[in-house]
Amino acid sequence: MASLLIFFPPCCVIVTELEKHIPDLHVLITTPFHPAYVTAERIRRAKNLQLLLTAGIGSDHIDLKAAAAAGLTVAEVTGSNVVSVAEDELMRILILVRNFLPGYHQVINGEWNVAAIAYRAYDLEGKTVGTVGAGRIGKLLLQRLKPFNCNLLYHDRLQMDPELEKQTGAKFEEDLDSLLSKCDVVVINTPLTEKTRGMFDKERIAKMKKGVLIVNNARGAIMDTQAVVDACSSGQIGGNKTTI
Repeated sequence: MASLLIFFPPCCVIVTELEKHIPDLHVLITTPFHPAYVTAERIRRAKNLQLLLTAGIGSDHIDLKAAAAAGLTVAEVTGSNVVSVAEDELMRILILVRNFLPGYHQVINGEWNVAAIAYRAYDLEGKTVGTVGAGRIGKLLLQRLKPFNCNLLYHDRLQMDPELEKQTGAKFEEDLDSLLSKCDVVVINTPLTEKTRGMFDKERIAKMKKGVLIVNNARGAIMDTQAVVDACSSGQIGGNKTTI
C-alpha cells in the first residue's frame, strides 16, 4: 500500500523524518535546497526508491551519478516557476538600484534621513542591464525590463531568435567578459554545473564596472563567496542579492 509523507520545517525535523522514512520511500519529492540533499548515501539506503522529483527547476542537489547507477528516474517540473523568478529578479534589481533596503530600515527604526538614501538611489532608465543566460527566465526578464528603457544585453550559448531580439531590444554579447565590462547591473540566469561552479571569481569580478549591482537567482555556488565579500568591501560590487 502506498503512503504519503509530507515534511515541513523546522529543518531539524525534516532531516530526522527523512532519515527515518527513506528506506520505505518509492517516490521522493524535494526542492533544490538544504536539507533534502539526495546524496549517494541516502540513495544507497533508499532500497525501494523509483522516482526522484524536484519541485522546481534544477537537480544539482541530487547526486545524479549515484541516481543513474541505482536506475532511478530523476524528473523536474520544468518551467514551473519561470515567471515567479523573472518577476523576483526585476524586484531585486529595483531594490538595489533605488537603494530601497536602507530606506526601509530607516522607516521601521523611526528615522528619516532622505539624503543618506538618495545619494545612492538611481533611476533604472538608461542603465545597462545584462543577463548571463537567456533561457526561459532570462527571456522573460528582458521582456519585463524593456518598459524601463534600459540598455539590455545578454550572453548565452545560443543567440535568440531575431524576432525576440527585436521585441526586447536586447543585444547579444558573445564574449562574457565584454558584457560584464559594460553592465551597471548583472543578472545571473545560468544553471549550476561543474563548468559554472565558481565562475564569478576574483578575476572575473574585477572585469566588471566598479560599483556593479549583481542579482543571482540561479545558484549561490556560481559565485566565489569570498571573492564577492571582498568585492563588496572594496566597493567593486555596489550591491549583491543572491540565492543560496
